[in-house]
Amino acid sequence: MLAFLASPALLRQEEPPAAPAQEPERSRPRVVELPEGVRVAAKGEVLEPGILEVKDLELVPPGELDEILGPVDEVDVDGNRLRVLGVLVEFPRTARLRDAEGNDIRLSDLSPGTWVKAEGSQSGSRRLRARRVRVEEPRSRVSVVARIEEIEESPEVVRLSLLGLEVQVPPRTRVDVPEELADRDLSSLVEQPPSLRRRTEEDFVPGTISLFENLALGGTITTIVERKEDRNLLSDGDRDETDFALRTRLEATWTPAKDIWVVAGVSDSREWDLKDERNNEKARRTSLRETFAYVRDFGWKGLDIEVGRLHFRDDRQWIFDRDLDGLRVGYDLRPFHLEGSVTTVALGGEREEVDAETTNLMGFASLELADLGEVEAYVIDREHRRSEDDSPLFLGTRGKVEPIRDVEFWFDAAYATGVDDEEHIRGYGVDVGATWVAPGALEPSFTLGYAFGSGGDDDPTDGDANFRQTGLQDNVDKWNGVTSFHVYGEVFDPELSNLEVLTAGVGIRPARRTSLDLVAHRYRQAQAADFLRDSDLRARPDGRDEYLGWEWDLIFGWRRLPFVDLEIVAGRFYPGAAFAGDTPATFVKFETRFKF
Repeated sequence: MLAFLASPALLRQEEPPAAPAQEPERSRPRVVELPEGVRVAAKGEVLEPGILEVKDLELVPPGELDEILGPVDEVDVDGNRLRVLGVLVEFPRTARLRDAEGNDIRLSDLSPGTWVKAEGSQSGSRRLRARRVRVEEPRSRVSVVARIEEIEESPEVVRLSLLGLEVQVPPRTRVDVPEELADRDLSSLVEQPPSLRRRTEEDFVPGTISLFENLALGGTITTIVERKEDRNLLSDGDRDETDFALRTRLEATWTPAKDIWVVAGVSDSREWDLKDERNNEKARRTSLRETFAYVRDFGWKGLDIEVGRLHFRDDRQWIFDRDLDGLRVGYDLRPFHLEGSVTTVALGGEREEVDAETTNLMGFASLELADLGEVEAYVIDREHRRSEDDSPLFLGTRGKVEPIRDVEFWFDAAYATGVDDEEHIRGYGVDVGATWVAPGALEPSFTLGYAFGSGGDDDPTDGDANFRQTGLQDNVDKWNGVTSFHVYGEVFDPELSNLEVLTAGVGIRPARRTSLDLVAHRYRQAQAADFLRDSDLRARPDGRDEYLGWEWDLIFGWRRLPFVDLEIVAGRFYPGAAFAGDTPATFVKFETRFKF
């Protein structure tokens, strides 16, 4: 454009040629156009402690780590923390501190004036809980990467709040947009409400199609091929089958205001069961997915309300992984978080015949441990509206903590009481384990886990001592890999009831977004019984021997491309003395997922 204006030859033309195509202003919005909640990288200079002057801004995808780069103000070795640009960087034992060459160092090796880059998550105003810190060469400018908490406009300057810092930007400053975000509407980059943030990576919907300024559309197309053999533990091939599924999901997100989201989702599933030597079967189902309205800071800072079809999921899906209809209220008072909900299934869904008649009253209280992780306590009351003989109550606690560097511990524990299927219940279940990520280029990881669900006893008159899970669970998690899997076995896949499961696993990361896990499980009943609760096997134990068998699973995940996922799973279950059949059962799955 400057060359065009400066060229006398072109200026003498009677009819100036058409101006060259210009980059649309929408691709480089002004800072005043940014909504609160988007993430930006800000580079500039320090005016005074806690205040930065910035002229260089760039959009950052949602969900990235917070980051601060600059000289160290002070080091507190005893408090295991340091201060950078006025931000208190909390340094838990699990965080990694390295020098410029990548070697591990100690906090005491740092001194005021040393430049560092700290990455982690915001834990309060001007507080960052570090995941990793690295010594850097001094730069001409400092930088901050974080979510915009507040925007204050004036004719002279725009003030942004990032990590609790005041960032001053000229009003006409344009924001750089990386290529991967060039087609995204600004409203779609605002960090999402809890329902969407609870999704696993497999459930994530990018929403790359911008329909209007505040309306985005996205979806996923998934193909699944599964082969199941000898699930009755006999070699007759009677239960062998190959299943094929094609699942399409569409989701629209509308953001009419900075603290309001409206989401509408639908899915269509087509399934074909190709049974060996039997008639083929096919089924089609269209169902409503997450469809809700969410309001943040509803009349009170930290008070959030969601209503509609909501997604409920915990980290290990030990409690629930289900879409439920109703109301959820959350109150964020860091480091505490409180949440309560009233739900049912009013608009159709999985296990509709059970859930549609049940009202779920759920309450959670969680605590963030600044240098460890998070713990939570909960109560879940599932009241059958037409029968008092089916109203179980669950009291539990759960958490994931990292008390040792590179070692993550998990625990789930619950007590089931109330009435289930006309029987008074009083069972308990626990699931504990740890994953250690060892140093090395392949990030080798080693996992040990133990789960126990109580079984019946010799005195049935005092109630049913069999533990059962909530009925909303899926028992899916991932350790250090990129792909989640069924933590009690891909072939056996039982509910934790009258069962003892010992698990061991090893995994590697051949590339940043590629993983391979080998997992083994050993199963034993707490008390010998002639039934299993909610297992994928098609065989029943004899009720005399407690040893059920063992299983190995191989899980491969590939996510090298941003909009394509690939998963391959293979498993084999070897029956124990509790089964009459002695033929191993086999499971193989090949899944691809395209996102847009």
